Amino acid sequence: MINMYTCTQMKIRRGATPLIELMPKQIYTVEDIYHALKHEILMLKRAPGSTISENEVAARFGLSRTPVRAAFAKLRAEDLIYTIPQKGSFVTYLDFDYIMQMVYMREKVEHHILMEAIERQTPLFIDKLKRNLLQQKKQVSGVVDPEAFFTLDSRFHQACYAQVGRQKLWDALQQIDHQYIRYRILYYSVSRSFQILYREHYEMFQMITGRHLERAIQFCQAHLNGYAANVNEHVLNHYGDFFANNPRDTDTGE
Repeated sequence: MINMYTCTQMKIRRGATPLIELMPKQIYTVEDIYHALKHEILMLKRAPGSTISENEVAARFGLSRTPVRAAFAKLRAEDLIYTIPQKGSFVTYLDFDYIMQMVYMREKVEHHILMEAIERQTPLFIDKLKRNLLQQKKQVSGVVDPEAFFTLDSRFHQACYAQVGRQKLWDALQQIDHQYIRYRILYYSVSRSFQILYREHYEMFQMITGRHLERAIQFCQAHLNGYAANVNEHVLNHYGDFFANNPRDTDTGE
C-alpha cells in the first residue's frame, strides 16, 4: 500500500507523487525539468524505488515527452533514476556501502580542509561563518525546516573549501555525492539532531578562530562519523526499504 511516513517536520514520501509548486512560466526547458526532478529526488520528495513517469512529468510541465526524455537521460547519467524496459523508470535506491565509503573519503579530505582553513582564515571568511551560524541558531531555536538546515550545513562546509582554494573539489564532490546527500536528508528526518549539528559547527568555528590545529583531525572524524554511527540505529530502522543493500537483511546473527 502506498503511504506517507512523516518524521520530525519533514515528509518523506513512499511511492506518492510529490509536486514542487512550479513558478508560472510559459515554456519549460529540459534544464528546468531536470533541476526540478533532481531537487525532488535529492530532498526525498520522490522516494527511492518509487516510479517516475514520463507521462506524469510531461503533463505536469505541459510539454511533450521529448524534452522529458532528455531530462530523464540526464538523471540516468547521474544514477538518480534507472529504467527497466517494458516496466518504466524508478528513483535509484540508496547504496549503503557507497554511502559509507563517501563518509570515509570526506573524513580524510575535510580534516585537511579544516586545518588549511585554520591557517588561511581571514576576517571576511570568519564573518561568513558567523552569519551562517546565526542562521543555524535561528533554525534550531524554533521549528526546524530540515531542507533549510541542510542548505546552511552545506554552505558552512562549502565556505571552508572555498577559503582554501578548493571550490572545484567541493563542486566535484557534489556531483558524486548524491547518495550521501539523500542519506543526510534521511538522517535529519529521524535523528532530531539539529541542535547537535549546530553545536558541532559552532565548535568547528571556535577551532578555526582559536587556531586549534591539533583538534581538527579528531573533530572531523567525530563530526562525519556521527552520520555513519547513527545509520543502523535510526535510518535503517525507519527506511530500510530505501536501500538496495540493507545490511540488516544480511546480518542475521547466524
